[in-house]
Amino acid sequence: MSGSPLGQLKTDDPKKAKHRITLVWLACIVLYVGAVIAGWAVAAGGNGAASGGLGFAACFSIAVTGIVGCFGTTVMRKYPTPPAMGIFLGVVSVLSMQYLILSAIFAGQAENASQDDDESEYSNDVAFSMFSCFLFIIFLFFSTLVWTYKDHLITVDPLAPGEVYEAPTSAAEPVVEGNATGFTPPTPAEAGAGGAVTQYAGASQGVSM
Repeated sequence: MSGSPLGQLKTDDPKKAKHRITLVWLACIVLYVGAVIAGWAVAAGGNGAASGGLGFAACFSIAVTGIVGCFGTTVMRKYPTPPAMGIFLGVVSVLSMQYLILSAIFAGQAENASQDDDESEYSNDVAFSMFSCFLFIIFLFFSTLVWTYKDHLITVDPLAPGEVYEAPTSAAEPVVEGNATGFTPPTPAEAGAGGAVTQYAGASQGVSM
């Protein structure tokens, strides 16, 4: 396992793991900004019904990515609990597959634009297809890093059975041992064979009074 790429990424240093996660997340933001520009160009420069639909797809995917980015930043900084990090990891993985599909779609649309000699639409489609491919790769790599460094990123779950707070017993409530009166009868070895009955009876009378 240590010779595999995934094994080489593993580290026992939490600071190094978080530093790598931060660098990859910043790379995601940079590529996202490029995709925003390319998506805006696709939406503004397209002609026809097909181009209008692709423009909407580009803008919608960019908006969803922005929401996921805000959610992920908040989770990693303030709420790195197992449920929140698990949801974030699943959403990023699905988002990565979405950009793979968009990359293929816009690559096909760019080929159609080249056959129609539409240089403007061709360049816009190629640009968004490339940024979608880059986002697919970087989001997939980010998901791999989050899974690899999950022990360094995820804090203790406050709802785990071992972490649930148990209120101590009240000091005002005495702990009663023996019977309901608080008196424990002596054993024959303690009281002796002859005085056990007398001692027990006297003690019982004293308690009842």
